[in-house]
Order: sequence, then structure tokens, then C-alpha cells
Amino acid sequence: MKRYTIGIYFTSNNSEVILIHKKRPDWQKGFWNFPGGKIEDGEVGWQCIEREFFEECRLSTNPKEWQLIGEMVNKDLDYIVFIYTIQGKPEHGRLMQGEDQAVYRFPVDKLPDSIITNCKWLIEFAKNYWDKGSNEDHIESILIKYRK
Repeated sequence: MKRYTIGIYFTSNNSEVILIHKKRPDWQKGFWNFPGGKIEDGEVGWQCIEREFFEECRLSTNPKEWQLIGEMVNKDLDYIVFIYTIQGKPEHGRLMQGEDQAVYRFPVDKLPDSIITNCKWLIEFAKNYWDKGSNEDHIESILIKYRK
């Protein structure tokens, strides 16, 4: 099974979230999405999201501060996406330049129209995690079944 991560980075009061304007893969091109990527051999999820966040956003994070809050599983396409979240204070301005894609801090109540569809409910899912407090028994598994 292929393994991926996404990272939902909030400002400390959960009022803003970091998104990147995707250039790849083709199905995401031109849309805003969370930073993330494929877990490499020898990596665990929190190491992957810390690496991906630095590569894509040029933003250093403490990998052990990332909280695993859920998983999206697609058995038909043989992949799993681990959903991580973190709270912090980006040192940069609202618009940052990542690896080769624009990085922007959006107010959670003013997300762009061209956002990947599931990002809106994933933001609410992650905000709910911070509102309820960070404890391991909150981790949930989300099974996504795509219809043909």
C-alpha cells in the first residue's frame, strides 16, 4: 500500500491555515491544497510531513509537534494518507515562496474557490481536534470509498 501524508498547519489561534498552489500532479494543478507527499523508505509519517513541509514551504517545524489525527484509506487504489496537524506562528508574511509553488496563509473563513474539495472538511476536522484537546483517543480512521 502506498503511504502519503498531508499537513494542516494552523496559526496558534486556528484562524489561518497554510495552503500551497499546486503545480503537480496534474489532477491538482492550479488548485490550493495542503503540503504533503509520499512517505519514503525508512521514514515514519511525522518525519515525512516535517520534510515535506520544509521542501514545499521552506518552513521549519518540530517533527514531534505534528499530531496524527486521522487516515484516509482507499483500498481500490491501494493507498493511505495520514492526516497531521500542527499549530504555530509562521515567521514569514502571508505569502511565502516554497520550493517552486506559491505558499499562502488563508483565513479559515475565507478559503480560495480553487481549493481541493476535501480540504474544507479536513480543516474543520483538524480544528475540531484542537478545540477538543490533543489526546490519542481522538485519532479516527476515515474510510473513503470512491464510486465509479
